[in-house]
Amino acid sequence: MTRSRKPPAWAQPGRLFSEGLVPLTARPTFFYDVRSAPLNGLYLGVLALLPWVLKHTFGGSDWEVAVLSAAPPLSHLFDIYYAHLCANRRKMPFVLWPGLVSRLMIVTAGLAVNSTMLVVFGALCYVVGSVATPAVNSIWRTNYPGTHRYRVVGTVMAVMNLCMAFTALAAGVLLQVFENGWLFRVVFAVGGVAGVLGVVVFSRIRVLGEESVKRAVPRGRFRLLRDIGLLWRDRKFGKYQFIQFFSGFANIMTLPVLIALLKDQGVNWVAAALVLGFAENIAKALTMPFWGRLLQRFNPMLARAFFSVVWAAGYVLIAFSGSEPTWVFLAKVIMGVAQGATMLLWSLQQMYFARKDDVPKYMGVHCTLTGVRGLLAPFVGVFLMKWLFHGDPHWVFLVSAVMAVGVGALSLRMGLRENRQGGRRGHVDGGALEDYTGSEP
Repeated sequence: MTRSRKPPAWAQPGRLFSEGLVPLTARPTFFYDVRSAPLNGLYLGVLALLPWVLKHTFGGSDWEVAVLSAAPPLSHLFDIYYAHLCANRRKMPFVLWPGLVSRLMIVTAGLAVNSTMLVVFGALCYVVGSVATPAVNSIWRTNYPGTHRYRVVGTVMAVMNLCMAFTALAAGVLLQVFENGWLFRVVFAVGGVAGVLGVVVFSRIRVLGEESVKRAVPRGRFRLLRDIGLLWRDRKFGKYQFIQFFSGFANIMTLPVLIALLKDQGVNWVAAALVLGFAENIAKALTMPFWGRLLQRFNPMLARAFFSVVWAAGYVLIAFSGSEPTWVFLAKVIMGVAQGATMLLWSLQQMYFARKDDVPKYMGVHCTLTGVRGLLAPFVGVFLMKWLFHGDPHWVFLVSAVMAVGVGALSLRMGLRENRQGGRRGHVDGGALEDYTGSEP
């Protein structure tokens, strides 16, 4: 008599709970979190095509594309202050209202009549939405136990990225079949409405421990230099952020250059959607649950060392893609495998370094440095392409590949030293309500 094989967990959704992916205390949060993910994924899938609309439909310049590419990371520049602002207050209003306004901005962007309007309203989608980042991370930190956090958040992000991928592809097909110069406005409106619904669903989450927060508690004054001083006071965190700065810089530098490359290759809407919205997101969706389980066991330095090599391979493939967009698509799939893990690291790695009550401070510093990268990297990429490499975008990807290899080497060295010293596993503690209290008066 042969034994029947047990179906995989994805074929039996109930096993997500019975096999311990979502612990009992986190299930009410997961219920709304995972249901908001497809709606937010639809919104973000539409948003992924914004740079191509700017370049292809409005004929935007490389510098305008650089501004739009800078908006997502640049929007985090003030997260350290937003974290201070929501200190000792209920977190959900800081998610709900900025989320609603940012989703409505994409609808407004659909009414743009020139490239400048599109850049302004498109950038506002990211800038306003970033107000919610510290609050969302604090909610995850509070409601998901550290022993399951990577796996649970990885599952939620996988659902979101799956919807992003197919939304971007469907939008690309529609815009290719019915290319008439106005259909993107309808697509943006649909994405905005879906995003609004996603925020509303997420807002149903009850943040654990906030029942006692009846009113705002007085906070210390916000002192930027003192909070940035975490980079010196915690040497390991400072070194890791130094390494991550160049990792992110290498990636952000290529964002506007990729749009220029696709334009030079003469791709259509479908090909652009496959590269900009589908390839990377489908790879992230398929690998995130696996990375969520694996990253729970490793320190973030060793993880970044490995994924930096994967990023480098993707950059090299694009650098030698010539005029063939197929190689760019394959490179984005490879980079999406790494991006699935690095997204989790970006959101949760601070919990490795921070003590229980300091997570929001560490997250604020980390996000602010992301903003600094966004302020500089896209324009450096366009500058290199236009003036150093005489308009050839391929060479910029080769520069990013060299940077990624250097990041991998430094991360490996730091990670091995951390293992020899025993490491700090801050991300596996449980965690109650954390509030960013800012500097002392």
